[in-house]
Amino acid sequence: MTAEPSDAWLRAYAARLSRGVRDGSPVRRVHTPSGALVVHVGDVVVKVHHLRTDAAALSRRLAASGQLAARGLVVPPLSSRPVTDPASGRLVTAWPASTCWVRTTAICRGRRPANSSPACTARRWTR
Repeated sequence: MTAEPSDAWLRAYAARLSRGVRDGSPVRRVHTPSGALVVHVGDVVVKVHHLRTDAAALSRRLAASGQLAARGLVVPPLSSRPVTDPASGRLVTAWPASTCWVRTTAICRGRRPANSSPACTARRWTR
């Protein structure tokens, strides 16, 4: 099994990025089938990427996410660059946990509504 970041390191990293993380914030880990580790710490989601993740490609994806977030299409990362976990050497990124939103456009009466039609645009906030 690959070494993983300690709860203390994860909590300290998340606390540097968000005021919603305290010393006693619980750390909840979820392993993904792809080999990544997703960790919830306070109001931050920390992703510990697979060991073979390409740093340059990940940096490009973070930059693209930042650009899409500026247009209101995705949730922005909390940092524009990945960091490296000292225990495992794996790349780590952080995302807001409680500000995730999805914007969908509905079909109204059989036709696509204008973008400005509030009756046909739904926003759903999830926690």
